[in-house]
Amino acid sequence: EEVVVTAGRTPLLLKDLPANVSIVTSREIEESGAFNAAEALDKVAGLNVGDKGTLGNERTIRLRSGGNSSGQTLVMIDGMPVNNVSLGFSDLSAIPASKIERIEIIKGAGSSLYGANALGGVINIITKEAGEKGSKVNVKTGFGSFATGNHNASINYSSGKFDLFADIGRDYSAGWRLNNDYTNTSLMLKPSYSLGEKGKIGAKVYYFDDSLGVPGTNTTNIADYDGVIERAASSLDARQTDSNLYSQLSYENTLKNDSTIKASVYNRLETRNYVSPSWGTDTLSETVASGMDIQANISDDTVMGGDFKWDIFRRTDQATNTPEINKGLINVSLFLQKTFEYNRLNATIGLRDDYHSIFGNQLNPSVLLEYELSEALELSGNMGRAFRAPTFEDLYSPFVSYPVSAYGPAWNTQGNSGILPETAWSGDIGLKCFIKDSLLCKFSAYYSSINNLIQWSDVSSDPALQEYRPQNIGLAYNLGIEVELKYIVAERLTHRLNYILLDSRGKGEFDTDFVLMNYSPAHRLNYNIGLSMESGTRMMANAKYVSSQWSASGGSSGFGTELPAYFLLNFRITQKISVYEAFVAINNILDTYYKTRNEFPLPGRYFSAGISLRI
Repeated sequence: EEVVVTAGRTPLLLKDLPANVSIVTSREIEESGAFNAAEALDKVAGLNVGDKGTLGNERTIRLRSGGNSSGQTLVMIDGMPVNNVSLGFSDLSAIPASKIERIEIIKGAGSSLYGANALGGVINIITKEAGEKGSKVNVKTGFGSFATGNHNASINYSSGKFDLFADIGRDYSAGWRLNNDYTNTSLMLKPSYSLGEKGKIGAKVYYFDDSLGVPGTNTTNIADYDGVIERAASSLDARQTDSNLYSQLSYENTLKNDSTIKASVYNRLETRNYVSPSWGTDTLSETVASGMDIQANISDDTVMGGDFKWDIFRRTDQATNTPEINKGLINVSLFLQKTFEYNRLNATIGLRDDYHSIFGNQLNPSVLLEYELSEALELSGNMGRAFRAPTFEDLYSPFVSYPVSAYGPAWNTQGNSGILPETAWSGDIGLKCFIKDSLLCKFSAYYSSINNLIQWSDVSSDPALQEYRPQNIGLAYNLGIEVELKYIVAERLTHRLNYILLDSRGKGEFDTDFVLMNYSPAHRLNYNIGLSMESGTRMMANAKYVSSQWSASGGSSGFGTELPAYFLLNFRITQKISVYEAFVAINNILDTYYKTRNEFPLPGRYFSAGISLRI
């Protein structure tokens, strides 16, 4: 009975949606013990989280794809896009789990409703808000390995007309590797006020800042790990600070003919300062991303609207006081989606036109078919077109050159304002079954074909000089299967299982054959078992298997480094006593040595424990 709003921009029951839609509930987030959005999504079918270390290290995500495709997944917070406008991806380690109510995942082309950067799909992080009338306070504190602390306090207040959710948190860790410390302070205020028949207005202010060490790479082979050498850092003095302020105003009203209208305006201010004295680097990056969105739900079968986005990015070399990038982009769009019903068949057709100030129009259609084979069995299929816009770095990265060295010939880099967006057609066929309230099973087979893949490649014909520029020279495809099972036994025992088979391949302009894309494990398996007891005890165990993968495309042909397959086992137990709840968790019980990204070692066994108070 979970309600999903992202799939059709209107509230729909999860059981009525196609097999390519998934949801991570607040209970699942809490039971997993996730610190941030990346950890909450780590076990969802079709998602691959790139992990570079302990708390605070960058964690990006890919949907149904391999290669360096994290920029092809659109990430939103309450419908507001939060992908980094400079690099394209979203770092999900920076979004604390304490503020998340649920996460909705739409797999496959999502540009017909949400525009750019939705080739692989859309992830919408829905933040918490006030619940039932009255007030509630929740205080939580926890500690763990590597001198890690997680402290959070929130209040829910509702008077019937005025609602408020407020949350403040602080996370910190000394880190596992050298120069790997992390501190995060976050604050969220989410008030809303009912105007009666005139609708409802709401606001959200979300502020967080980070301070962390950036240890860089470590080239030690897994076979040589000894408990010390893998903790070394290539950069012992690099530091990074982030300051982010997100604000949003919204209005919603149901009209007399039962149609609804929604409108919102938002603004994102993001500042990042990276300093590395050893390399003489002091770079300041500043982003101002503003937008407005209006949507009308006409009856139950038609959604239409449009949005306006204005992004500004500035980067300055503070060591020399030199402006490197100072550019702005505008995107204006209109969209329409309509559903037709005929007996047991539902057909949903969507169309969106985006006008981008650099590369012009992108028209993205989609078609979704759902057929009810029986009360417990549903067949679905969808196809759509999507695109990913080039980033500010792709378009405007300044000219930088390096002389000949012991590592190779002279080389330089520079952006390319003439490149085009990546485009893709993708589709899937899914089968979903419900057996009473105890069993949910889903099967999906999907395929996507990507054109104009953007790659930074050497365009020089001089063997003594390498000139790297972003070019539209790549083609890629993703072919895969997802299987998901959820089995609830007597409301006490829950089994969750998912399996992903992926074949992700690409080729450049002068390649004759498609080769395996980097970081594309063929097999991934997740199994969770949860047990709830009348005594207030809950236990959860998770097993995860990932097959081997290569750090470079074409790795099976001798390129890059092969990262071996790994198996992880985690356990968590919580005990509720009156208004208190205590937990203990053990992660990587088997003390497995593994990596998800080459030259970024990950820790072995580690622990956490804590207590929360709800009044």
